[in-house]
Amino acid sequence: MAKREDKRDIILSAAKMVFYEMGFNGAKMQDIADRAEINRAMLHYYYADKETLFNDVFKSAVKDFFSKMKPLFDNSLPILEKIKQFIHHYIDLFIDDELLPGFLLKELSFNKEWLLNTLIGLQHQINQFKLCVEEGIQDNILRPINSNQLFLDLISLCAHPFVAKSMFQSALQLSDEEYKQLLLERKDSLTELFINSLKL
Repeated sequence: MAKREDKRDIILSAAKMVFYEMGFNGAKMQDIADRAEINRAMLHYYYADKETLFNDVFKSAVKDFFSKMKPLFDNSLPILEKIKQFIHHYIDLFIDDELLPGFLLKELSFNKEWLLNTLIGLQHQINQFKLCVEEGIQDNILRPINSNQLFLDLISLCAHPFVAKSMFQSALQLSDEEYKQLLLERKDSLTELFINSLKL
């Protein structure tokens, strides 16, 4: 059983990179077999078709992405601490897996059903965040702000430097290491930007 699971993990890891680089439409089962260093027959033994394999990779990617939203939905945390932890967790995730945001953005734009199914599961948590923002405004912790705009700003400002990495890195004339350092520093600078703009 352990060997079977190890082989499945190798396939999923290879498929993840192929799908991240090529997307669902561009990837071929042979590409994945080659990346996993197995023959195609072995790949089909574990996964009968590309759709099933993609679904496993996609579900894992969505789980990783949305698991980092937990601080945002943790009712035990004060609103400003939620925002700080959210920014730090998300930037760490994207640094460790920098192809993830671009992959999700591309595939979700092509697959509306996956997007809707994902968001249905998060709707309650998103509403809880919005309620927390409203309570922060009422308690004079936050200045008046549209909670929908705040949610969009948080996601966008965390993700965009990764989605548009090539453009920003070229414009700023930074090496890979220098750009990574900039992103690490961004955790604190972005947190400071949000907190200073939100506090009364």
